[in-house]
Amino acid sequence: MRLHCRVQVSKNAPANLVTFTAPEGIDIIGFILALFGDRGYVELQSGCDGWRSLGLPHKEQPLLTARDGRVLVDGLGPWHPLIANCAINWAMRMQREMLFFHAAAVGIDSAGALITGNKGAGKSTLSTALAAMGHAFLGDEIVAVRPRTRTLEPCLRAISIRPGPRAPQLEKLLHRRAYPTERFPDGTTRTRAQAAELFPKSAALSLPLRSIFFLCGFEDRPRVEAFVPRAADLRLLTPLPCTFWKASPAPPMMQVAKLLSSVCCYRLHPGSPEDTARLVERIVRIG
Repeated sequence: MRLHCRVQVSKNAPANLVTFTAPEGIDIIGFILALFGDRGYVELQSGCDGWRSLGLPHKEQPLLTARDGRVLVDGLGPWHPLIANCAINWAMRMQREMLFFHAAAVGIDSAGALITGNKGAGKSTLSTALAAMGHAFLGDEIVAVRPRTRTLEPCLRAISIRPGPRAPQLEKLLHRRAYPTERFPDGTTRTRAQAAELFPKSAALSLPLRSIFFLCGFEDRPRVEAFVPRAADLRLLTPLPCTFWKASPAPPMMQVAKLLSSVCCYRLHPGSPEDTARLVERIVRIG
């Protein structure tokens, strides 16, 4: 199954037209509201039969107006990230045989390791540190798992590296060429790089999932402890919201429970990027 996205731009028109074509349609406004419930989006009165508008509170100008697979966006506004996120989540939802997580993943000696945790817990820092050491890089933002075979599938997007502590090996790779930087609305900047360019050993094939590391609070020295997940621990590894769009949550959560019972699970307290990467490398090789 394929999702096609066509963008029509006209210099003389106040809006651009984005057209999605897929084997099965979705309610785009409802989909975005369900996916990004924490961003403050609200539905606005569109005034047009069959069309629905999405915007922000206390602002009359909509971010976009949609009907079926057609979306009108303000040609002068920052519409690209929202449309791109909608398309990515739509494409993931179409792959019912997969589970997608907000996580990172690497391959160490052909064994797949999934790294998860809250925002800012260090998923990208640890996965890029391991990749800079020569291990296979499968992604640092979205991880794809095929439950039936218990394999990690590569999900490579452009890497966004935040300022902060980095492994020395990663610093060396970043200084080999001038990678572009991107400024975010909060004023911070991030270095952008294609995974295949930065890490030539980025995995193109699936790898068996052997370990899951749940990132906890930072410590002076990295520390890891094995544990057996219980029912309450399912919240630690929840699939992305697109998985649950107009579907029962029971089947995917049962698949998560089976995953957790079939692999080695660890609570990891990160220290410095290099020391933490060495610890994870050792644990995966032993386990």
